[in-house]
Order: sequence, then structure tokens, then C-alpha cells
Amino acid sequence: MGSIRFSLDPDVLDLDFKGAGIFWALETGTWTGRTTALLASHFRRVWTVEADKEVYGRLPSALSQPSTRYVHGDSASVLPKILVTEREPCFVWLDAHWFPRLAERRISIPPTTPLLKELMALSAWQAVSRSFIAVDDVHLFHHEDDRPNYVPKNWPKWSDIEQVTRTWPQRQIVFEDVLYFVPDALLETFLDYIEHRS
Repeated sequence: MGSIRFSLDPDVLDLDFKGAGIFWALETGTWTGRTTALLASHFRRVWTVEADKEVYGRLPSALSQPSTRYVHGDSASVLPKILVTEREPCFVWLDAHWFPRLAERRISIPPTTPLLKELMALSAWQAVSRSFIAVDDVHLFHHEDDRPNYVPKNWPKWSDIEQVTRTWPQRQIVFEDVLYFVPDALLETFLDYIEHRS
């Protein structure tokens, strides 16, 4: 699986997404908005979804820009409403899950993840097969985290993820604790990215 990176690697965004017809991005788990701002610097528009009301309310106004749409709500419920308005493929960053620092800050998100429901929403979307999709913190789905409040039974198994995405044509690649679903149009350059990072 390689090393663990605690955020989106900016170098991934140097891939030729425009050449692959990908001009917008979708993020779940806004948190501080840092990844949102990074996405906004590479794509024409960005949707980002944050479940926790307190976290959502803390997002700095400096992050607000016309190309970015911030949504408060459960990503599993919000994603279908966003996707029905979009017809073109996108860059997807799925990071809406509990992690230890939430407990330290007394954030109320339960120790689980909406990932399977997010993947099911994407599966029902007509542009999923042409999209570049990334799932952060894969080690949590291998039940390799022994920190307090982490309850393995509350997280999907790897086989659950494979079952939901079994019809997706993208190549599945795990690198630096991220599960990527890479469409053919970006596969060669993504493999080059991995080679240079390794």
C-alpha cells in the first residue's frame, strides 16, 4: 500500500484532466477547506460537501469563491442531488469519514463512513465510467487502525467496496493510502506519476 499521506497530493492534479474531458471536481469531507481550495485552483468549478454543522460553520469566508459551491449535509444524501445536475465526468475526492482528530476536537461525526452509499450514488450516475475517483485513507477499510474510537465493524470491508464498484471500467490502484479509479484516458500518465513518486 505504501506510505500514508494525510491529504490529496497536489502532484496528482498535474495530470492532463482537461485532455480527458474533466473540468470540474467533487469533494466529500470539506474539513478546513484546504483541499477544496487546491481543487478550485485546477478545475473550473468545485462542489464540496461537509456533514458536520460546526465544521461547516467554521469554514473561513476567504475560501468562498464563485467557482466553489459549499454544501452542508450528509454526502450520501447530497451526492445524488448534485450528480443529477451534472452530465460531464469529474475528479472525485471522497474523504467524508470519521478520524481521530474529530474526537480530540469534540466534533460530532460518528466513527464510521458514508463511503458505500457515496459509491452507490456514483454508480447510478451516467458519467461515472469516465471520471477519476479517489478514496482517501484506505487503511481504515483494511481495519489497520487501532486508535481509540475506531470500531472496525462500523467500516466497510474491502470486498464491500469491490462489490459496489465491480462494473466500473477504471483501473483500480492503491497508492499512498488512496484508492484510485483511473479511466483509460489518464492511466498512462498516472502510472508515470506513481513511478516518479516511488
